[in-house]
Amino acid sequence: MEDGRMKKWKVQITGDNIDLRRIMNCFPEGETHVQELEKEFFILSDSFESLSSHHEVNVEVTSILGIWNPLVSLQWPGFGFVKSDVVIETHEDGKTTRYHSGFCAFNIRSNVDVRLDAAGQETRSQSVIRKMNGNQKKELVLKLWGHPNRSWTQLYRMVEEMEAEVGCLASAGIATKSELKRFKNSANSAAVAGLDARHRSQFDAPSNPMTLGEADELLRHVALKFLNL
Repeated sequence: MEDGRMKKWKVQITGDNIDLRRIMNCFPEGETHVQELEKEFFILSDSFESLSSHHEVNVEVTSILGIWNPLVSLQWPGFGFVKSDVVIETHEDGKTTRYHSGFCAFNIRSNVDVRLDAAGQETRSQSVIRKMNGNQKKELVLKLWGHPNRSWTQLYRMVEEMEAEVGCLASAGIATKSELKRFKNSANSAAVAGLDARHRSQFDAPSNPMTLGEADELLRHVALKFLNL
């Protein structure tokens, strides 16, 4: 919320410029958002303001990006995860201290008031975050999607977590029975999934096996529908 006061903490994020602008467009305003300042990108959050050290801010921003990165990549498959870099503390006199692999202080002044989007409209990503509302199953689905070496194992676990939350995915309207059957049969077959197969080699491959790429794309769409429930 914009209150005219300078924020005590902000965290610089780094990555490809296109990805940085993409995540800023997803979270342009609100209690936690991304702001561009002099061609650099920062996360600002009301949750930072009660924290007393840059170590605590680092923990908090890691948690935020642990949800934001996979959520944005669900919507844009080519998105490259952004990383937190420098934690900046702004003191009452306007001077700042930058913490990065140790710390050093620079006497600079900057205007880092919260920027509100003129349209004031909720983005799709913000809508998902609001609907999650601390739902642990949804958070876990996002974290599984964000796994650095996502395979059949993580994809099948995503299905299990979604089913634990809503029951039959077909009945919930977020997947068809035929595509789920094809996915599960492929994931269970060593002839298709190899060492990532959930069962031993006696499970036959389906007549129309799904590739890992097809499975990944299927779960991308299914997860987005699930998160929007």
